[in-house]
Amino acid sequence: LPRTESAKGSQILRAVDVGTVIHAGRMTHLIAVPDGRTIAVDDQGSSDGAVVVFLHAAPGSRRLDPDPEATAESGVRLLTMDRPGYGASSLVTEAVPTIDSLADDLARALFTLDVGPAAIVGWSAGGRVALALAARHPHSVRSVGVVATPAPDEVVPWVPEQFRAMTPGVRADPAGAVPMLAGAFAAFLLAMAGA
Repeated sequence: LPRTESAKGSQILRAVDVGTVIHAGRMTHLIAVPDGRTIAVDDQGSSDGAVVVFLHAAPGSRRLDPDPEATAESGVRLLTMDRPGYGASSLVTEAVPTIDSLADDLARALFTLDVGPAAIVGWSAGGRVALALAARHPHSVRSVGVVATPAPDEVVPWVPEQFRAMTPGVRADPAGAVPMLAGAFAAFLLAMAGA
């Protein structure tokens, strides 16, 4: 999606369909987007409260409310979104998702749910999406905060070399990479435990 200054009336941000499911006190919007995917967004708290969007870490899901008691007491409307491949959101199969495409998914969800400017909070990898949303779709953002969000590894290297070396293989075959990653992660945990 191109950078937009105003989403009102934009055909680019329109969804194909929205279904809403209520389960165990949670309202989940299942937003069907033009490329055939589904974006899942949980909607909880006060329906007329100030909107706060919380973007999960990786791994994570829309099911995380960092402090349900504080959410309830504050009177906010908390929206949480599964990024592609997490929870009830579909995988992206045609391309590798980018931070910009994740921000565009969130902008589409906010536009579809008719949510005005919102406070956006991103935890870890979710912080990158929060910042990209503010840059690409400033009309959607009232304020932005990031918590424990690392810089991109290609800008400020922080990923251990043994994991960085695996990246090309994981990008080429994500499903086939699961056994390799499981073994590498197990070895890493054993090394950390001193075994």
